[in-house]
Parts: sequence; structure tokens; C-alpha cells
Amino acid sequence: MKRILSLIVFLSVMVSAVYAQHIMFGGLPLTGNITEFSRLLRDRGFQLQKRVPGDNYYIYKGMYAGHSSYFQVNYSSKSNTVYQVRVTPKHVNTLVYRDSLASIYGLEYETTEQGYRWIRDDGMVMLAVPEDKDPVLFVLDLDGARLSKKEQK
Repeated sequence: MKRILSLIVFLSVMVSAVYAQHIMFGGLPLTGNITEFSRLLRDRGFQLQKRVPGDNYYIYKGMYAGHSSYFQVNYSSKSNTVYQVRVTPKHVNTLVYRDSLASIYGLEYETTEQGYRWIRDDGMVMLAVPEDKDPVLFVLDLDGARLSKKEQK
């Protein structure tokens, strides 16, 4: 009986771990408290430029996918949970940047009217290509986005 109970507990933990995955950004899971996520970004060399608490985001500067970029890290209003990073690389060709991202997120992307999109079980990566402007990358964690939407109600 103890073995069966232990097996059930073990399987429950494993299933929970599988479903608790979050999309990655710069080697970090896109989740957790903004304070902790900010510390992890700074530990990896990203420089905090500005905090905008009223609008629930921080701005950083650093390298991503081999390009100097600015980052807007969005977090939910009540729990302060990180759910999205918006990356604006400086002066980079869209196709070069897309290929840099494909080395991170894979070659399985869709071409859309807005740009390129990687759909994943844990979130979405969207490379928007505004006309006559630098491309903008959005990395969105599915669980965090749901939480943020719920907290806005």
C-alpha cells in the first residue's frame, strides 16, 4: 500500500512539473516575481534603465540573440508576476534577426502579415516587422499572460 501511495505521489509531482513549464528568455524561465526576475537579468549582464511601476514594466539594455537591444519586461498588476518581454534590437536586418532567433526558438516558425511567429505549448514568440522600423520581438509566457488577464478583472 505504501508503494502504491508513493508511486501516486511521485507521478503527481512529475505531471505537475511537466505542466508547470514556462517559455524561456535568455536562459531564464519567463515567470516569477519581477524583483527576482530583475535580479537574475542583472546577474546576466542586463542593465536596468528605468522602472515604470504604474504601467507594470521595467526597461533594460543588453545583448540578445547577438544584438544590442532594449527590453521591456512586463509583469502582472497584483502578483507582480513576469509574463512578457518585448525586445527591440537596434539597427538589425529583419531576416538576420529572424535567423538569430531561429537558432534559439527553432526553425518551426510561421510567416504572418505582422512578421514571424513561433507557437509553443508554454507560450508564443512573435517577431513583428513594422514598416520602415526595427523589428520588435515579443516573448509571451502563456501561464503568466492568463494570470495577468485574470488580475485585471
